[in-house]
Amino acid sequence: MVKPGGATDIWDRFSSEVISHGEKPAIIEIPSGKQITYNELKNSAVEFSDLLSEYQVGAVAISGEPDIELTPLILTCALENKCFLPLNQDESRSRLLKTLDQLSLDVLILSRRKIKEFSSISKGNRTLGEHDVFVYLKISKAKKTTNNNLFLLTQSSGSTGEPKLIGFSQKTKIRRTDQSINLFHITADDVVLSASPMHHSMGQRHFFVALLSGATLVKAFPFNPKHWIGAVQDFAISFAIPVATHLKILNPHIEKDPGLLSSFRCLVTSSATADPELKSRLLQNTDFELWEIYGMTETACATAVRFTADDNVGHVGKPIEGTTVRIRHESADGRGEIEVLSDCLCDGYLNDQALWDNSLTPDGYFCSGDLGCFDEQRNLVFLGRTTESFESCGLLIFPVDIERVAAQFKGVRDCVAFPVQNEIFGNLIGLAILAETEIDRRKVLSHLRKELPKNKVPALLFIKTNFPLLASGKLDKKKLVKQIINENINR
Repeated sequence: MVKPGGATDIWDRFSSEVISHGEKPAIIEIPSGKQITYNELKNSAVEFSDLLSEYQVGAVAISGEPDIELTPLILTCALENKCFLPLNQDESRSRLLKTLDQLSLDVLILSRRKIKEFSSISKGNRTLGEHDVFVYLKISKAKKTTNNNLFLLTQSSGSTGEPKLIGFSQKTKIRRTDQSINLFHITADDVVLSASPMHHSMGQRHFFVALLSGATLVKAFPFNPKHWIGAVQDFAISFAIPVATHLKILNPHIEKDPGLLSSFRCLVTSSATADPELKSRLLQNTDFELWEIYGMTETACATAVRFTADDNVGHVGKPIEGTTVRIRHESADGRGEIEVLSDCLCDGYLNDQALWDNSLTPDGYFCSGDLGCFDEQRNLVFLGRTTESFESCGLLIFPVDIERVAAQFKGVRDCVAFPVQNEIFGNLIGLAILAETEIDRRKVLSHLRKELPKNKVPALLFIKTNFPLLASGKLDKKKLVKQIINENINR
């Protein structure tokens, strides 16, 4: 357990773990199989200080997932009080440049792949470890002043709107890390598995939770069921926070052999509510701690629940210590927008104080944009995004009501309900289903008509063999709906 009043500097916290666990593997990389000890990680981070001194920059960006040779740069930024910005290399180059233009700091950009759009700011390449790294230097022309206390910048996922650059100081990042360490009792005995990218808040959470507790981090990104399961078996994984989509993909393997997860001490689901049936099966067939958490990049963890066998698993628990949750503009059935007051809030949106201020209520609650309600035990029930609701035939439709019923049909791995514009009815209800096996369309419709009110039965059903995902592993709803509309409606 982390004691209150500990170091608020990431480098000091990490260095204390190096003293205790110097020769222990700090990071193991899948599938390369490379490892780096705590001592080696610290030494590499110190050596990278020369690189920052040479270019005299205020920030460091890495395009693409930092491999085991570039990862020490994150800690170098903590040591040198620089800002670290992990970039998703799959984003358009124009968006990457737009992101960099928001910084009012000179930025050193490193990439394993040459970025032709960055040719005008190229500084050639350097050999780091076994490979060449392309080096770029972006000189800031921004007039706005970036918060000099920022240590880490990360983009929101953009799964439901325009991505935003979210800032964290070292003090805030430690506070959020300790929140997870204390909640899930993470110690140096744990082996932590991460299948999320560093440019996503979940990848960052795994990284800091492991290295600031003395645990070993096993990186298995990009997510692949074979690699994930192999890592669990080879390294006796004890802790992980897989996103709900990853769990759905792993579900057939787990159902076939629940013993695959026997090394786990604690498994946490996050980023979207996990399938209730899957959670119930895990509780019946395993003996590790199964948690579900709700939160967002801006708030960290807001609610949490540790489920036990025979529990109602249709909620995401109660607010954790340091957090208050309320529902704003409640409807007659108690539904409304979820608002979160937390001592782990981020430090705002980069160079957009107005946007951050508009995201907060006058009394400091963060407006999540999520729809929810409380059950009879005052547990929070997550119901999707407020912006996802729509009218059909003059009635308000909440996609989650349809998706929960569709998910009960055997063979449905995932599903998404969405509006399809119609001149007569305003919107028709569309439903996309990701099928694990071949599914009888007529039986699905029969199930929906039996379990749903007439006004909520989808008029259009689309059965797919795959859903597009964001790099984080979360479903890319915008892309899915766009694909379906273009392929089936706008023909």
